[in-house]
Amino acid sequence: MMARLTKIASFAIATIGVLWLGTAAAQVDAVQTVPYKINFQGRLTDAAGNIKPDGLYNMKVRLYGVATGGSALGEEVRDGGYRVQVKNGLFSIQIGDNSVLSPAAFTTYPLYFEVELPTPATATCSTVGCGTWTEGPMSPRSSAGSAPTTFNSDTIDGIDGASMVRNDANNTFSVNNTFNGKIQVNDTLSVVNNTSIGFNSDMFMLQNAGTGGYITNDHRGLSVSAMPNDIAGTVAYNASTLRFVANNNLIQATVNGGVTYGDNLLSNPGFEFSDTGWRYTNGTIDGASDSKSGAGSLRVQQSAPSALLDSASNLIAVTPGDVLAYGGYVKVNDTAAGSGGYLLVYYDAQGAVVNYSTADGYSGGLPDTSYTLKERTHTVPAGAVYVELFATVRGNGSVAGTWHFDDAFVRKTSQSAPTFFRNAIDSAAAFSIQNAGGGSLLVADTVTNTLRVGNGPTGADAWPALFYPDSKSTAGDPASRDGSMYYNVAAKKFRCYESGGWKDCITHDPLTRGSFEINQDFVQPINMVSSFFAGASQVLNSSLTVYGSIEGSAISQASEANRPGILAVATGGQTNGSAFISSNLVSSTLSTMYMFGSGPITYSVGVKIADLSQSGNEYGTIFGLSSNASAPAGTPTGCYFRYSNSVNSGKWTGACASAGAETTCDLGVTVDSDKWYNLQMAVNSAGTAATFVASDDTNTYTCPAPITSNITTTVGQSILSGIRKTTGMTSRTIYVDYLRLQYELPSR
Repeated sequence: MMARLTKIASFAIATIGVLWLGTAAAQVDAVQTVPYKINFQGRLTDAAGNIKPDGLYNMKVRLYGVATGGSALGEEVRDGGYRVQVKNGLFSIQIGDNSVLSPAAFTTYPLYFEVELPTPATATCSTVGCGTWTEGPMSPRSSAGSAPTTFNSDTIDGIDGASMVRNDANNTFSVNNTFNGKIQVNDTLSVVNNTSIGFNSDMFMLQNAGTGGYITNDHRGLSVSAMPNDIAGTVAYNASTLRFVANNNLIQATVNGGVTYGDNLLSNPGFEFSDTGWRYTNGTIDGASDSKSGAGSLRVQQSAPSALLDSASNLIAVTPGDVLAYGGYVKVNDTAAGSGGYLLVYYDAQGAVVNYSTADGYSGGLPDTSYTLKERTHTVPAGAVYVELFATVRGNGSVAGTWHFDDAFVRKTSQSAPTFFRNAIDSAAAFSIQNAGGGSLLVADTVTNTLRVGNGPTGADAWPALFYPDSKSTAGDPASRDGSMYYNVAAKKFRCYESGGWKDCITHDPLTRGSFEINQDFVQPINMVSSFFAGASQVLNSSLTVYGSIEGSAISQASEANRPGILAVATGGQTNGSAFISSNLVSSTLSTMYMFGSGPITYSVGVKIADLSQSGNEYGTIFGLSSNASAPAGTPTGCYFRYSNSVNSGKWTGACASAGAETTCDLGVTVDSDKWYNLQMAVNSAGTAATFVASDDTNTYTCPAPITSNITTTVGQSILSGIRKTTGMTSRTIYVDYLRLQYELPSR
């Protein structure tokens, strides 16, 4: 039909129809199912409306997205062999004959066509480019419509475009879909909302694009592999390597039908289960008659002296920096067959070879005609993720040989990260090492936090498991810490490290023993009261003496529930009354038996204060070792606990003094009356540090740090534990439950 009259000075065109016969798809590389052309028809007249003569005319047609102005979306020049045929003033062309229409230009609406003819003198010239285009385009532009066959382009088979899958946007599938061909995912495939991916077949495979990394599930089970045996996207069975990572720490395991032995990282290292556990073997599995041990070995037969044959284990996950020990037993029927043995091959995560251990040789010298052990160590190189062991025949001999390999191994001798073993629940046998008969050698009980050698007390037998600590073959002791133990072969003694020094764990004859101990529980009867203004003493045993310094001071036996031996130590009523327990203190003469710096010394005592020291009736106590009989007045030489209301606010204080200088430490607990305290002091072997610990029924109190100064190592010390009055005429009493002293004797 006639749309409208379009005029310029010399020409006019009445557009009859513009029909769009092309596709509106924006995908330029999509399969073309319709022609990318547009029918364009019109009537050509002069400005007065007279029909132009028949002939071939030059013409330009442009496509715009706006009615006026803007930039052309496309242009077709009809000249030369593409001139427009006009007959009786009418013409019909297909835009796209002499140009390529991009489907992308038709993704918007509306669209407009613009026509331009050259000057009348060049309107019908016949060569390409002969037209003079000075007349300008006709106006207004013509609006483009649609052909009936393109009405469905807004949908595909009635489905709205919003429901279509697009490659330039995210897509969501809300219903089930079936894909009969291959699907390639180039990024991440994720499953959300507690759903899963199902495979309706007896096999599935996830595979990296030709560089390794496989998960295969078939009739043989689940296989996790690192190396490709075929091209990506095809079915291939690969060496299975299971590799776990937790908290960025590698936890390795190799899973197959073989058997892993102890710390051997290989499965089926002795070929007892045929070639299970080996990625491939270039040989046959022989029975027990040709094995080093067990029921199998690998036999490799060279077809020629130059035949180079490898058999590879399954992959083992490793970490760069780990040190591996590797090798095994090998023999050959003729030593002229050349060299062979074991080597390691390292791979990265994509299965590419990183390095070999061949710089170390093939785990030893040339094989012999009988089984010999070939072993080496090698450090895992940078970039390595997996390793496999090769049983190799190098093909460099003068004769073809028959080789046997057996009892191969790969072990970690050191590793770059710690290994942890933790059970999810506590158990009486959370970890157990057993012999071949099932007897326990070592059992970790996480219920009672005990480590048992053998069955422990749970089952006596004729062949108990033996605990064999490490030994030292030369004289002298190694550096150590408290709680250590070893056997000194030169001295033929077990040595134990206690209180900062070594001692014999077991002592025998007193003349040859290395330590001295006092254990006094005060269970023997005693009742000692001093005479008027005169000191008195009584020997408790060969090591201890009780002493009262002045009239009324008394030391007597007392009793208390669950404490069978107690001494009551009282000052008497005089101002300077005192009473002490000492080692060999007779008539105020101190024995110099113990020397700080000549061995570790541990002193402990149980103490209760009956009445606290207070203004008007003050006293001081001392519990420890001192060289001064007048203790606790002043700063007596020695190391000890002390208490007085006028010192450290009535708290337990640790002190070491020498030549009038004193170093103290605060245990941080104020002394209470009628409360039992356990006091323990330890001076190390060198006499350079003293520690102080006090405890009651509920708490333990320690100094912030050991005392390290004013510990005399030149003056002998004696046990001195007691009380001394300084003011007041009221007797004061302390109670002592037990007294212990252990002294590691110096070499004699």
